[in-house]
Amino acid sequence: MDDQTETTQQENIQSGPLPAIKKPENNEDNLKADNTALAKEQNDLGKALKSQGKIPEATIAFLKAVKFDSKNLDFLNDLISIFRAQKKYQELIALDKARINLEPDNPDAYFDLGEDLRHCHRIEEAILCYNLVTKINPDHQQVYPLLGVTCLSVGRCEEALAAFQKAAEFDPENPLSYNNIGAALANLNRKEEAIVAYQTAVKVQPLLFSLRPLGRLLQETGRSAEAIPVLEKVVELHAEDSESWFLLGRALGEEGRSEESKAALLKSIQLKFTDPGQLAAALEQFKDLL
Repeated sequence: MDDQTETTQQENIQSGPLPAIKKPENNEDNLKADNTALAKEQNDLGKALKSQGKIPEATIAFLKAVKFDSKNLDFLNDLISIFRAQKKYQELIALDKARINLEPDNPDAYFDLGEDLRHCHRIEEAILCYNLVTKINPDHQQVYPLLGVTCLSVGRCEEALAAFQKAAEFDPENPLSYNNIGAALANLNRKEEAIVAYQTAVKVQPLLFSLRPLGRLLQETGRSAEAIPVLEKVVELHAEDSESWFLLGRALGEEGRSEESKAALLKSIQLKFTDPGQLAAALEQFKDLL
């Protein structure tokens, strides 16, 4: 074959039609479809196992479902639900954050994260989450009492007071709202305002958790005449309350009701010291009052 013939053949090969190339299958799409199907299968299995009371097995199935399809919010919520029922707060924190990634504007997602952080004693982070809830949805009524209690637990009393006052706006018939306001004010040493808050709580409903601090504050601020009926109501509701018997004794004494005062103080000592030796020592210590 001469050089010209070889060149012509090469040109024909280069200019001729290309052989058909088979398009590869889209393995990524197929894998995604397979994972979605497996995720649904595992999630359905988890629901069935949960309904049978097989919680450990259901938990494993829900975990597999989320592993196969981590973007499915329904599957994630089912997993969160079963962990919450088991009070696995440490594990829930990671799941809550995954939920927030899927729905970053949902205040309930931040609320649940705050709750789980609080249960794990990560208080400052919990407060941050609760505050985010109020920014996303200022009308989220459930968050304010918890924000207040959590702030109060770490001495952030001004923030606690603001949260409790907001809670009272939403639920003015709830005595706990005013009781919490009283507690925050008392911690701020605003005793007269605290008394008003506790009195409001008692007017709504005269419950022990408001009557006790109200009686104590009235006695501490020299309002013994007002303290006496409140403290009498406390010991009527809770006859084993040694501290309230003591405060009642002090208030009665300040009003010149010495015999009643002695009886109340004796009752307080007898309740507080059940050991015979300790009781004898206490009676000797307080003999001048008795």
